[in-house]
Amino acid sequence: MCVITAIGSFFNLSIVISMLTAVIVIVQALGQVAALTVLRRRQPNLKRPYRMWLYPLFSIIALVGWVYVFVASGLSINGTQFQFILILEHFVFRRGRYNIDDWNTPSKLPIGWAALVSSAIGLVGVLLGAAQVYYVGPIARLFNPPFGMDIGFELGVVFAGAAYYFLRRAELAQTRR
Repeated sequence: MCVITAIGSFFNLSIVISMLTAVIVIVQALGQVAALTVLRRRQPNLKRPYRMWLYPLFSIIALVGWVYVFVASGLSINGTQFQFILILEHFVFRRGRYNIDDWNTPSKLPIGWAALVSSAIGLVGVLLGAAQVYYVGPIARLFNPPFGMDIGFELGVVFAGAAYYFLRRAELAQTRR
């Protein structure tokens, strides 16, 4: 915990609060909405200590609300890049199949360097396409000079996704996991 506190001390308090909000939304709130939906679909006859009136309407409303809170936190760019990487991993590389026993065996889990490097490459895309008050990236400057057009979000997702597609193949060839 002291390491997290030390890292957080380098940032402005508003950035730390935004980061914590984004983490809570991703880990807890969106996870709960997804878990409820998965549980209801996979085990529809399971006895539950609760009932959700007009299911799935309120799950959808909660999902939209939490996605709004996540985006409003201001940290959605890197989070979206990572979500896109997870989607690629799920559909392209694993094809929706997982060996549950591997999750408890660290030697069978991927190292993850492809995802980390891809996220960094995605941030380069964000910098190239960002158009903010004090900084306009070179690609953003090509549109609507001299103010630029902010396409950092889109470039970040494309850069991260393309990098992960190739780097994950290299990671699989190197480690076979």
